[in-house]
Amino acid sequence: MRTLEAYNSIDPEKNKIYAITGQAFASGRKLVWLYSSFAPVNQILSKLGNIVAILYGAYQVACGQMEFTSLVMFLMYFSYFSTAINSIVSAIGQMQQAIVGSQRVDEFFTVKEQQDDSAGTVLSLTKAPKVTFKEINHRYIDQTENSLTNVSFTAPPGKITALVGESGGGKTTCLSLVERFFQPTNGQVTVDGSDLAGLHMEKLRKDIAYVEQDPCILTGTIRDNILLGNNTATDDEISQVLKRVGLELDGVSDAQLLDREVGQSGLALSGGQKQRIALARALIRMPKLLLMDEPTSNLDGLAEETIAKLIRQRFGNTTVLYSAHRLSLILEADWIVVIKNGRVLDEGNHEELLGRCDYYKQLIASQEQHTTK
Repeated sequence: MRTLEAYNSIDPEKNKIYAITGQAFASGRKLVWLYSSFAPVNQILSKLGNIVAILYGAYQVACGQMEFTSLVMFLMYFSYFSTAINSIVSAIGQMQQAIVGSQRVDEFFTVKEQQDDSAGTVLSLTKAPKVTFKEINHRYIDQTENSLTNVSFTAPPGKITALVGESGGGKTTCLSLVERFFQPTNGQVTVDGSDLAGLHMEKLRKDIAYVEQDPCILTGTIRDNILLGNNTATDDEISQVLKRVGLELDGVSDAQLLDREVGQSGLALSGGQKQRIALARALIRMPKLLLMDEPTSNLDGLAEETIAKLIRQRFGNTTVLYSAHRLSLILEADWIVVIKNGRVLDEGNHEELLGRCDYYKQLIASQEQHTTK
């Protein structure tokens, strides 16, 4: 959902869903017709069973092999048994439908309604912007403690800024605030001096690309997923960005790769392939502001270094803000913000932080040990 919101693709995807829903409705009508046809058949078969039992029992009574009272008791218990079996089978089907339905309802109510910001100021980014956090506090609705406390830092325009720290420290929350998936409890996030709270985000997002740690992959082809970043891109342009991010398959032509079905939620893809698609989606958009949440977490060391260099080469005129654990991404950054437990401990370049921030030195040492293993 966040990826769709970030790429202003909610309405197009809604239209696809409406079309699929129409097909599902037609299929549902057929199912109802089949069920209505099956129910009488089921009743007939059930009654035939009763008739067979009665005839057989009557024959046994006539031959003196069964007492009449025993036949009556047998038929009574048989009726109870068959009724119970039919009820259980029916209940199982209804329970399965109810479980699936409740999951869909829960998903519906947990998706927040988009904020109407149509009256907001339109900010068109003609160049790489400066992103500033000013004394930000944030607390999630279901939490009692802040996820961010008095966070202030600046991502310089046209530079790469890395948010560094342990998992759960608040890095992803910072990226989400820039996309305005939710509002800060206090403080301001500004883009070129303009408070995000007063901006028309749908317009602004045209100049922003967002790469999630667990990328959103839509059911369809690889082409469909890349076009989410730029729906006017040609097949040749898509093939080029896929090659740049290293998404190639042996013995598969460019056309075949673009038409390759990814399955529901990218079921046919590995974690690394999903991240490459998300990166290609950002590449083809060529944004003024690029936000990435652990963009290489599912890639091996060599691929990670390649992607880190690619970010530097292809987004040289873009403001890049990403969260990072991996050493190659940290070292590629021009500016580093060290975050721990929702607070900014320090910020600066790699050499400066190594000289004065013990927590940063611990993080780097841990990554160096991980890299050498």
